[in-house]
Amino acid sequence: MPDAHDPSFKIRLLRRLKANADLFRLFDSLRDVCFFAKDRRGKFIMGNRAFLEKLGLDREEDLIGKDDFDFFPARLVEIFLRDDQRVIRTGEPLIDRVELVSNSDGSIDWHITTKVPLVSRNNFTVGIAGITRDFRESGEQWRPHQQFAAVIEHINRNYSQPIRVEDLAALVFLSVNQFERKFKQVFQISPIKFLT
Repeated sequence: MPDAHDPSFKIRLLRRLKANADLFRLFDSLRDVCFFAKDRRGKFIMGNRAFLEKLGLDREEDLIGKDDFDFFPARLVEIFLRDDQRVIRTGEPLIDRVELVSNSDGSIDWHITTKVPLVSRNNFTVGIAGITRDFRESGEQWRPHQQFAAVIEHINRNYSQPIRVEDLAALVFLSVNQFERKFKQVFQISPIKFLT
């Protein structure tokens, strides 16, 4: 099994990925899609123009070798890393996760993220690749989740104040039990844990 910590292994991985750089560069033409790739340790090895802009970077070289802690708040990074490790461990993609992602100006927006394993020829997971899109710009397929738009707006406007789950449930005309169940289905976390 290759040693992902071996520098020569990383160089070979980067060369293989760069050999397919034209394919990955297709993401540069999609201004609303942030594309990224990381090695097994969570170090960025690639990102498209939209992702660099989201992070406030000018050049891809300023991204390579850094990790999520260099750009995002620790509480969000814990969730990102948990998801990354699950994809690496299981080899299963994570599809359409609705999550919070911070911007370079410190603001936070809801995004839809998909992560897939990067697998070597001998079926060893060498990292992950992912895309993330702003929830508001994600089109028709997310219309069923629009019932949470009022909740998202309320949280964004009042995050510095105490927020009660009962009030959030009332915004979308659900009982607390229904709200908690549906919230967890969409956001993969309970409303209480999320607010905490």
